[in-house]
Amino acid sequence: MLNRLRSIVQAVNIPVSADVESAYAHTDSELVKNINLLLDTGIVGINYEDSDKISGELIPAQEQVNKISLIRETAEKRGIPLFINARIDTYVHADHLNFEQKLAETIQRAELYKQAGANCVFPILMTDEKQIRSLVSSVDLPVNIMIYKGIPDLKTLAEIGVRRISIGGAYLKYALQAMKNLAAKLQDLDGLADIFSVEINSDAINKIIGQRKFT
Repeated sequence: MLNRLRSIVQAVNIPVSADVESAYAHTDSELVKNINLLLDTGIVGINYEDSDKISGELIPAQEQVNKISLIRETAEKRGIPLFINARIDTYVHADHLNFEQKLAETIQRAELYKQAGANCVFPILMTDEKQIRSLVSSVDLPVNIMIYKGIPDLKTLAEIGVRRISIGGAYLKYALQAMKNLAAKLQDLDGLADIFSVEINSDAINKIIGQRKFT
């Protein structure tokens, strides 16, 4: 992962943020070590989640607060204004909570994570418009919403005040669907018009690939 992040950072002229799950750490010392390794790649933002990969349960809120504080402290020691997007997993790993309790827990965690040094909150798989509005109005931090079936349309999200969206594997799925559709046409001896109509030609692709050196 570190090698891939370095390659991405070298290839673009915009800030790079990485989904680092829970930073692959089980102790505070591992967390500090791994955050430093991630910062060494040149990234300036992370998604950091609050559920345990082994148990599949939410990490106690205060424990997660301590982790976010440690990440912030580690970045500040290096003079890096790391953007911490605090993922809140109440909608995927809190089956013991009902619908309204999930919202309350999300708002509570969002406020705690803000105090710990988070720059944004990411209630992954929150889809209900009313609940999104409640979160946005309750927490003085940007809110990140995942593109998922059931969410309001993008214009509505913007009107609500959502500041950031995550699309997960949507680009890949969209590209694969286009490839599948074209392959079906080619099997029927059709599809040349589709190929010749695309705006991105070989010269454009070669220019993109050739303008950066990858290590």
